[in-house]
Amino acid sequence: MAKFQFRKRKKLAPGLYLNISRNGFGVSAGPKGAKISKSATGRITGSVGVPGSGISYRRRLSGSRKDKSSFPGKEKNGILSDIQNKTSYIAVHGNVLSSSEIRRALAYLLCLLFISLAIPFGFLNQGPGIPILLWIIFAFLYTRESLRNKRKWKERTKAHLAVCEHLVDSEILG
Repeated sequence: MAKFQFRKRKKLAPGLYLNISRNGFGVSAGPKGAKISKSATGRITGSVGVPGSGISYRRRLSGSRKDKSSFPGKEKNGILSDIQNKTSYIAVHGNVLSSSEIRRALAYLLCLLFISLAIPFGFLNQGPGIPILLWIIFAFLYTRESLRNKRKWKERTKAHLAVCEHLVDSEILG
């Protein structure tokens, strides 16, 4: 079965790329030999390899085409529609995640991006493996925190919507 594909990769900074596809925008970051990517559909992938050898290992860290959406009644159409639907949910029902939960994930992401930008410019010349080890640690911490927040979002919205449905049912019947 043939299908139309479109992919474009733009370098934003050393080690940081914007990936454009038919589904929307994704990002990938990391030094040569290691990277973490978030696709337009929300799938997070990590990969490590030996640069120039063609040998690498890639693993999906989260998300798949068959995943249920994190917002009831919505299809996965990429990052932009996900943001739009979550923003709509928050406007109606209020915040789902606390600011400290969001800040922690953002702090790890900023550290990851700083290391990704600092490695090519030689700001972290502490030995051959230290910068890459730091990058891997912060990539792991960010991914773990992001997955936790995603799980909390699903659990909290599901519980909240069940309460809302119960209230609506009781108002209609009562």
